[in-house]
Amino acid sequence: MSEFSPEQISEFEGAFKHHSQGEKVLTKDNLKADMRSLGFKPTDAEVAAMLKEAGGNPAQCSFEEYLTMMSDRLKRMGDADDIAQAFECFDTTGSGTISLNTLRDILQGKFGGDAFTDREVRELAKLGGGGDAIAYNDMISAMLGSH
Repeated sequence: MSEFSPEQISEFEGAFKHHSQGEKVLTKDNLKADMRSLGFKPTDAEVAAMLKEAGGNPAQCSFEEYLTMMSDRLKRMGDADDIAQAFECFDTTGSGTISLNTLRDILQGKFGGDAFTDREVRELAKLGGGGDAIAYNDMISAMLGSH
């Protein structure tokens, strides 16, 4: 996977090993838990479809298939500039930060879309420095692995 840096591959490998519990394959349930920990909210059907698309087996995947899936998923998220523009709408001071409450409102569906759990919001907020002022560019870079 040349599109990922060695550091990114290492991070994905760590997540794969953690969620596969040391096995050489990641099951559908473990993949769903892994994706949720990365901020995605896939349904069972989406996870099965991703597994089938990556390797043909809707119940499990290898690390190489996992990297392919994560690459595809990240490409669908859009690039950092597109995501940053969305957060800039809520950055009324132009400081590059939004409040934790604003992030929570955005991610928990106040403005439409899927709702994140409190835990997922806190995990993403940590990527932006935590606290009340969330540096959204830092958060986006960490989410997309471009830090």
